[in-house]
Amino acid sequence: MSNNDVIVLNSLLEQRRTQIASTIKEDQFFEIFSFEQVLKNYDLSYEEIESGKVGAGNDGGIDGIFIFVNDELINEDFNTDEIKRNPEIILYLIQAKQSETFSESAIDKIISTAVDIFDLSKKEKELLTRYNSLFVRKIELFKKIYLQLQVKHPRLYVKIVYVSKGNIQEIHPKVNAKSQNLEEIVLSRFTGAECTFEFVGARQLLDAART
Repeated sequence: MSNNDVIVLNSLLEQRRTQIASTIKEDQFFEIFSFEQVLKNYDLSYEEIESGKVGAGNDGGIDGIFIFVNDELINEDFNTDEIKRNPEIILYLIQAKQSETFSESAIDKIISTAVDIFDLSKKEKELLTRYNSLFVRKIELFKKIYLQLQVKHPRLYVKIVYVSKGNIQEIHPKVNAKSQNLEEIVLSRFTGAECTFEFVGARQLLDAART
């Protein structure tokens, strides 16, 4: 990947931030921009995208959490009674960092977090000792929806996305191995689930932004 991709991406980010969110810091705008590109197929509003932002310290290395049931973004008011059998639950965990690399330590942090948040026996009070309240609310909402829909036999998809300004062709083998370990941890917690880990770099962000 040419370094031009990073230069072009930085220019695009600054122009868009100036146009629509000049009061937001660069790192926070990068998170929102990343969520928008990753979730582009859902055509979410700015408010819906912002609602999934949980990166505010004590976030376990996760900046965005989005929960969909049958492609509908859900919130605390979601009513499972109207859902028919065999619904699809999709949980997105997104980490967005402005670094121009993909680091092993960043995935280590998510692995540690995954062990906590995907343990259904852990109570909200216990999670609040390690994570911020908005983060915990999202995780508790996921658990609530997942358990309430069990009678309807849901299919769970967990999508973990690591966004940076890096080059996905230059990811170190150890980093790739860590991502596979994370997938295995999730699958060990939920029988019949599917889990994917995706790296998104500068070129992928630009391609998404142009569509």
